Amino acid sequence: MKRVFSGILTILLATIAISSVVPAIKAQPPSPAFWVVPSTETFNTNTTPVGTLFNVTVMAAAVNGTDAWSVQLGFNASQLQVVAVGLTDVATSMLFAGHSTTPLGPIIDNIGNTAGYPGVGSVEIAETLIGNDFIAAASASVFYVTFNVTAAPGAGQTLSSLIDPAFGLPLGETVFLLQSPSTIYPTGEIDNPNTAPCAYSFVAGGAPLSVSISPSSASVTVNQTLLFTSNVAGGTPSYSFQWFLNGALVPGATLDYWTFSSVTPGSYVVYLSVTDSLGATAESNVATVTVYASTGTIGVKTGDWIKLEFAANVTLPGVIPEWIRLEFLSVVGSQASVEETLHMSDGTEQTFTVNGDIMAGDLVFVIPANMTTGDSMTLNGFGTIVIAGETTRTYAGASRTVVWTNFEESGTQLTYYWDRQTGIIVEVDETSTSPPVTVSYKAVETNMWSPAVPVELNIQPICLNLQSKGRWITATIVLPEGYNAGDVDVSSMLLNSTVPAEKSSSHANSLTVKFERTAVSMRILSKGIMWGNVTLTVSGRLADGTMFAGSDTIEVKMPGDVNMDGKVDIRDVSLAARGFGSHPGSAGWNPAADENEDGKIDIRDINAVAKLYGTHYP
Repeated sequence: MKRVFSGILTILLATIAISSVVPAIKAQPPSPAFWVVPSTETFNTNTTPVGTLFNVTVMAAAVNGTDAWSVQLGFNASQLQVVAVGLTDVATSMLFAGHSTTPLGPIIDNIGNTAGYPGVGSVEIAETLIGNDFIAAASASVFYVTFNVTAAPGAGQTLSSLIDPAFGLPLGETVFLLQSPSTIYPTGEIDNPNTAPCAYSFVAGGAPLSVSISPSSASVTVNQTLLFTSNVAGGTPSYSFQWFLNGALVPGATLDYWTFSSVTPGSYVVYLSVTDSLGATAESNVATVTVYASTGTIGVKTGDWIKLEFAANVTLPGVIPEWIRLEFLSVVGSQASVEETLHMSDGTEQTFTVNGDIMAGDLVFVIPANMTTGDSMTLNGFGTIVIAGETTRTYAGASRTVVWTNFEESGTQLTYYWDRQTGIIVEVDETSTSPPVTVSYKAVETNMWSPAVPVELNIQPICLNLQSKGRWITATIVLPEGYNAGDVDVSSMLLNSTVPAEKSSSHANSLTVKFERTAVSMRILSKGIMWGNVTLTVSGRLADGTMFAGSDTIEVKMPGDVNMDGKVDIRDVSLAARGFGSHPGSAGWNPAADENEDGKIDIRDINAVAKLYGTHYP
């Protein structure tokens, strides 16, 4: 009759406090044997916090006639805890794969109460073939153990110990049993098989690795170069570098600096990943780059006009301006001829024509289109000016994105606002302190845009994973009755006044466009938003210049954080599991649990959340 036993392979973590000396480990000893893979496991506090899970697998090399095995696996209970144990072929071990077996255990001691071995925890597991079955000589895995790291070394220290199958030998629990006596093992039992442990080591790192890059934002034109530099701190030298553009690895960009250039206009995001000699990694801040078509981008055309009204905070004496109207008589390349009409408070008007080069800054009331914060140019009468900022204001009945700058002239503070899309002036504020007077011109009428037509907007996905590897965000716009989606100028469309539309399809009054997902996600993350509700606005214009805009509110989240509380834990796994089998419109549907955003919650989503268990944001 077969011996029934409760023995289990022991992984002994013999504590060597504040020591970095780890004994040499032989990966696979001669048969018959039990050994642990990997043979070494080294962690660093910079990359492996308390709570990290890791797996080891116990291997066995059995001799001919083997029909059972038993292992007791010991470990240092003050440093590790067992969270899972299982046979390697689910129902059986790989050693006994294809045979009918009876598994015994596991019995887990996470306290360290083994008699004569204080502080040593253990896992006991065994397996026996049924009936008179046995196997020929073989080598395969038998079971795995998942450990949770529960203690970390102090500064300048290392915790080292063994996960060792030899722990069961003095207790008689690490054995092979044979179906019948043999000349080599006449008792039919191998009580002292060869063993090899896993050497476990946890090293205290120095200051955490960090890296930053500069500039954090910039604007260039096509084919213009931009140099990015980096600053690395902490970690353990030496370092390796990898630059990323729009979330994709840049081949060959492996130095601590990188030169950006693009032949395609658009918005780009750049970041740097650094790895130190111990394997710790860090990612830099995300930099944004806007690439314009050329320095000669002109946003106005022949026939465009705009009217600005005059206002003051005090009653001014005499005849004063009431409004000024600017009309572009001709625009050829960057050369423009403009008629200015100044209407005075006594009803008289003055009309005159000015000519100049928009790109050269000859005409103060119009600058190149699509300038952004930090851009500079020469402006007639003011020298070099720098765009100080960007904002959204209402002019001539429509919400417009404008750029502005301010400077002082003869004791008067001047602030100029230009429409970003066209470059036309929309507001001028002048403030003097002696006497204290503020006057302004502000756009009230124009044919360059119309009051924005409200449209219906639907953004997909409705729950956006901010670090997903997906490429697009889809927006469906439904225009009011009487409008045709085929008349939309897709090149004018922007999401939140920043991210351009890249692909489109239309039918009747409905238009579907796509925005680059990485650019949208980075825009949201740059505002410090990692989860919750976010309102996105899509705007654009029709072929006749009519503006339209619509907004939609979606949820955003970080990977695996189903309940959006800044960490991935059992609650997130449970929420994903509860939605198993659901889809939009069905009971239990939770879009935040649809990790791969394929419109259903299945094992792929639950597995994706579980893999991120223990992750914290930020």
